[in-house]
Amino acid sequence: MHQFTSFLEPTFNTRKISNNISKISKSKLHTIKLVNDYVNKNIRYRRDIKGYGKVEFFASPDRTLKNGWGDCEDLSSLEIAILNGVTKNRPDKVQWAFGYRSTFFGEPISYHSWVEVNIKLHSKGDKRKLVSKWYIIETTNRKIYDKSKSTYVTLLIVHPTHISIRRTF
Repeated sequence: MHQFTSFLEPTFNTRKISNNISKISKSKLHTIKLVNDYVNKNIRYRRDIKGYGKVEFFASPDRTLKNGWGDCEDLSSLEIAILNGVTKNRPDKVQWAFGYRSTFFGEPISYHSWVEVNIKLHSKGDKRKLVSKWYIIETTNRKIYDKSKSTYVTLLIVHPTHISIRRTF
């Protein structure tokens, strides 16, 4: 388990990116967008079989930065390491998700990895009240989704201290 959870921690290299984002971020949502844009502009998507000659290989955030490419879990762990190093306008919770996107009928389309972030926002009706909202950062297409309206089904979550199973078949 240590291999996966260590991928969530900021490194010297990811902190440089985090510090630059902290300087220009205007809000927690802006931070998420900046991190996702950075990764998608600087890191190419490449399947492990083409990059490593293996069906699956978990690259560390530093290795993904050095390579300039990675697949969905590599891009996700890189974004998480950067988000966890942000000092200003950091999301309230950041977690690494594994699961699948589903059809309208709930059938799996493809297995995948993405980033889930939680942000506490002021309620539209009462500015004194905070509302917790989850977002999905789709690391392979630059999109950010409202989790409650998405077709993503989370099976497993990797936290810095533990792994939790959300759903079984």
